[in-house]
Amino acid sequence: MGLFTPLNSGSGVSLACTVASGRVALPSAISSADAMRLTNMGAFFICVRLGDSSVTATTQDLPIPPGEQRDISIPFARGSGAPTYVAGITASDTATLQITLGNQT
Repeated sequence: MGLFTPLNSGSGVSLACTVASGRVALPSAISSADAMRLTNMGAFFICVRLGDSSVTATTQDLPIPPGEQRDISIPFARGSGAPTYVAGITASDTATLQITLGNQT
């Protein structure tokens, strides 16, 4: 994956993750992005899944360790089938997931 460049304002959202799966809608800027950066701002693992308004995360999904980030390529973001929500869950306690849309260069 190349260098991640965040989109301008309006390209980020956050999700308070707990032991119950929660989800947040991605900003409309998703149509201009081909990548997203997922940052775990908490002290516990967050497991993440992309999908539509019914997406649910489990502790078997993509893990993001505490204080780390993952860049995810979303080449389909400009067409149909693009994710519109991100779901997150922790195995214990709470943690905040920061989602930033951008492009790879």
